[in-house]
Amino acid sequence: MRRTPMLPLAALLAAALLAACAAPGARPAPEAAAGRPYLADGDAHGYLSYDPTARVLRGFTRDGAQKWQRDDIDPYEAHCVRACPDAVVSTRPQGPGGAGGEVLWMLGGARPTPPAEPTGVTVHWALSPTEWVGSTTGSIVVESGGRRRETPLENGSTVVFRGSPDGTRGIVSNPAGTGPDVWVGHQVSLDAKEPAVGGATPAMPGPAGCWTDDGTRIVTLGKGASAFARDNPGTAPAGLAVDFVSECSAGPFGIAVVDYRPSPSGNTAKVSVFDPVTFRAMGSSGYLPQATGFRATGACVAFSRDGKLTFMNPSDGTLHATRNPALDIWPAGGDAAYVLEKANRVRVVPVSARDCPAAG
Repeated sequence: MRRTPMLPLAALLAAALLAACAAPGARPAPEAAAGRPYLADGDAHGYLSYDPTARVLRGFTRDGAQKWQRDDIDPYEAHCVRACPDAVVSTRPQGPGGAGGEVLWMLGGARPTPPAEPTGVTVHWALSPTEWVGSTTGSIVVESGGRRRETPLENGSTVVFRGSPDGTRGIVSNPAGTGPDVWVGHQVSLDAKEPAVGGATPAMPGPAGCWTDDGTRIVTLGKGASAFARDNPGTAPAGLAVDFVSECSAGPFGIAVVDYRPSPSGNTAKVSVFDPVTFRAMGSSGYLPQATGFRATGACVAFSRDGKLTFMNPSDGTLHATRNPALDIWPAGGDAAYVLEKANRVRVVPVSARDCPAAG
């Protein structure tokens, strides 16, 4: 089962939220706008990488063996299916109402199958071509064993999906349409026998960004970022003491939230860590130039700063810069990370407590 512990897919978040930024939503992460290669998804078995300049999407096993390549493609979302590098790719919607996006299944290292849905369906999670959860501009779509069910969305122009750490649940969030910074979350059971849409979490201040590591709360993006209880959505959410959240990533040590801000010299970013139980503020990096790709990995927060792999101690924000090149980072299962060094080169880097800098 694929685990999706962090907020972005940084570039995919940017693509998903560019429309949302015009109304509610979040400042997007900068990778897509900068045209930099990035990691689209990954797990303990492999990873997906995309080069937006060359328009090439690739699937690799954990040891770096390339299993497939898709040229001349503009992916809107790309996700592992059961285990990477098997993947499902939804191409960028075209035309009025987002119609025209295709769905491609990259399975077994073979060439992609013909589009399963050429009518604007975006697949957010899948176990196979017959077991998946997706959306259109008007509904959440669940395909299970050849039977399709649709749950209407009043305002489905922007949809953000986040899966729980254990892979058993997901949440689909979309603008409520009743005012700025008001979103609705629709919980989804990801039962392999029959995925189904469940209860709603109303009046969220932003889209779902990530789940806490124990899977009990859902953290939102944007202004008024909060942690909502998964099983009791009507209870008061826990607020996070931060001005804005562009992306988030959760690990055993807490919740890492990032605020990207433009500057004359390029984007700057600040990562802040909050306790996963009390939600009190822990460490913060302060605003850093040329910093991106923040991930809660092992015992540290890992990210790219000035193109180099950097670690942050989550308890107090102490930084440890390495000499290792890094364009993007993605957890590789357990205490390890995929580090994208060049457009087509990735290393698996162990991440343990000794990699985190000592508290200052």
